[in-house]
Amino acid sequence: MPLFLNDARTHSRLSGAPVVMRRPYNDPDTSSSLPWVLLGVHSGRLDPLTRDQQIDEMLGLNSACHADILVTLTR
Repeated sequence: MPLFLNDARTHSRLSGAPVVMRRPYNDPDTSSSLPWVLLGVHSGRLDPLTRDQQIDEMLGLNSACHADILVTLTR
């Protein structure tokens, strides 16, 4: 699947924003000096047809494209 779900609080018009994760302190990968790992790019809020707006708002579900798909899309 090219998408994954995350449960972050986001604002509208955030499509294209990076989805990052802080590197664990014991991460053995020392090839990067950055403290963050790019997981993907925010694509939108999850909006199922049968949603309950109060419950969905509390969950804050969003979809994001995996970072590795970006190379394929930009070629």
